[in-house]
Amino acid sequence: MLSEEGRLSDGMRFLAARFTQRISYRDNRDGSIFRGRFASVMIKNDAHLVRASRYIHRNPIEAGPVSRPENWNWSSAAAYLGLKRAPDWLRTTTILEMFGAAARWAYRAFLDEEVDEPTKASYDAWQVEPMKGGQTRGV
Repeated sequence: MLSEEGRLSDGMRFLAARFTQRISYRDNRDGSIFRGRFASVMIKNDAHLVRASRYIHRNPIEAGPVSRPENWNWSSAAAYLGLKRAPDWLRTTTILEMFGAAARWAYRAFLDEEVDEPTKASYDAWQVEPMKGGQTRGV
C-alpha cells in the first residue's frame, strides 16, 4: 500500500477499529479480533517491490488453501493477471509495467516461481519478531 502522506498507521488503526466494531456488533461479541498490530516494510527499489508482490500473492499457496494465487478470494492476483476487474483503488500498472509488453503473461510466470530464499527468510524473521504499528523495518 502506498501512503503518500505517511499516514499508514492512522489508516490501519481506523480500518482495524471499524472492522472490529462491525464484527462485534454482528456477532454480539466483545474484544479484539486481530492479534498484535500491523507492521510495515520500507520497499527499497523496484526489484524489492516485485519480490514483495510475489511473496504476498503466493501467501495463500504457501499456507495451503489454494494452488493458484488467483483462486484466493481476498487476493488481488486475479486483477493483476487480468482475470477480473481491479477495484478503483488498486493500481496494478505500477508493477505490471516492470514486466514489459506481455506483462500479464510475464507476471503469471513470475508468480509460478517459488519465492526466493532471501525474501522468504527476511519475511519469516519479520513474522517471528512483529513490529509495532507505525514502525518500519527494512527487508
